[in-house]
Amino acid sequence: MKQAEKKKEEEERKKDPVLATRMGLKGVFEIICKKAEQKQDQEEQEQKQKQEQEQKKQQMEACASR
Repeated sequence: MKQAEKKKEEEERKKDPVLATRMGLKGVFEIICKKAEQKQDQEEQEQKQKQEQEQKKQQMEACASR
């Protein structure tokens, strides 16, 4: 199914160079957006890990001070 869609897109690109440019740019923007989302997800995970480590550290200090 995807191969048929790709063939259709390629045929459309050959017919219309402006459309080809737009489709190419669309692909580039999709890649950029995916990378940005992955980076954001990674930063959120790192932040969560730091918070968890900080909470554990505080709990350990609270237990030690009792």
